[in-house]
Amino acid sequence: MKEQANSVGLRHKLTRALGFSLTVYHNLRKEPEYSFFQAIKKFVSSLNYYGLKYTRSIAVEQEVYYAHKYCWDISAKDHEDILVLESDIVFNAASIELVKQTIRFVRDQASNDLFYVNLAVGCIDANKVKDMWQFSPEHLAGQYKVEASPPIEVFQPPVLVTDCVAGYFMSHSFADELHKTIRSHMNPVLPPDWFLDYFSHLNTKLNQAKCFFVSPCPFSQGSATGIYQSSIEGC
Repeated sequence: MKEQANSVGLRHKLTRALGFSLTVYHNLRKEPEYSFFQAIKKFVSSLNYYGLKYTRSIAVEQEVYYAHKYCWDISAKDHEDILVLESDIVFNAASIELVKQTIRFVRDQASNDLFYVNLAVGCIDANKVKDMWQFSPEHLAGQYKVEASPPIEVFQPPVLVTDCVAGYFMSHSFADELHKTIRSHMNPVLPPDWFLDYFSHLNTKLNQAKCFFVSPCPFSQGSATGIYQSSIEGC
């Protein structure tokens, strides 16, 4: 029994390392500056890192994943758009109004489309997000100013971009497409943000869904900013 448990653990660890590395590879292949060989080189180094040096608990990561999946399944089943907030989310004085105005704008902009809206500053600092290639003027799919109090700026990258999924708003059509993709593929044993990236490469509809980032963000992630102590080290 002990040998079987060790075997399962090793299989899951290798599956996770492969899932992480494939996601890294596919993300880099989208970047205009990365060649095929550069992406392959990064895939190999990622496989080495996530297979040998990455120590975060698979059990904990899967607990977080299944909590998010539960929300996705409800959204798909009930045909209702869903707001998902993790337990370490931090509100500010303008959070509620920012969320209301953002949801109103997104529904006007993409009412019949699959959409995913990032609502929290998580593992990636808000300023660093804007430095990513997806947010450069030549690649950005849209940039909007919303008259609100406080004023809101909405960025629309050309492909799906996630940021630790601390807080987000998702259309039920996105959740439904995600639900169908999960049912037809093996679980890659990944945390939810990487899971979304991984499956977006397998499903064109998810990858081409309208994705929005909001500034200022309505929420921040307490464990990433140091307000809370997380049981999961790093992001």
